[in-house]
Amino acid sequence: TCRGVLMKLWVLWELMLLGEPVMVLAPNPSQSSEAVSALLCLISPLPSTARLTSRGPQQLLHEHTQWLWTSHEPYTKPDTEILNSLVDVDVPGLPASEILTGTGSNSSTLRRHFAELTANFLAPFTPFI
Repeated sequence: TCRGVLMKLWVLWELMLLGEPVMVLAPNPSQSSEAVSALLCLISPLPSTARLTSRGPQQLLHEHTQWLWTSHEPYTKPDTEILNSLVDVDVPGLPASEILTGTGSNSSTLRRHFAELTANFLAPFTPFI
C-alpha cells in the first residue's frame, strides 16, 4: 500500500542521501522505472551518486509486496504532521511511486517536505561549495 511506502520514505531519503546502493524489484519495467524516479525525487535537487539497480519480474515475486531490507539505522523519523495532512493515501490501484512523482497535492506536499529536508541537510556545507 502507499501508506506502507510512506512510512519508509524517510529511511529511503537517508539511504539516497548517503549514496547507499538501492535495488528496486518490480513486476514490470514501467513500475521499476517509476520507483527509481520516485527515489531520485527524494533528494532533489541534489544529483544522486547512489547505484540504483532496477530488476524486472523475478520468480521470487509471486505477488507484489513492498519490503525494505537495510542495516542502516535511520536518524530521522516520519513526520506525523506531514503524514496526517495527506489525503486518500490508500486508493486501490494507485502505484506507490505515484505518491512522489504524481501531480496531486500529496506528491507536491511530499516533494516540498523532502526538498526542505535536503536543503537543511546541505545548509552547513554551503560555505564550502
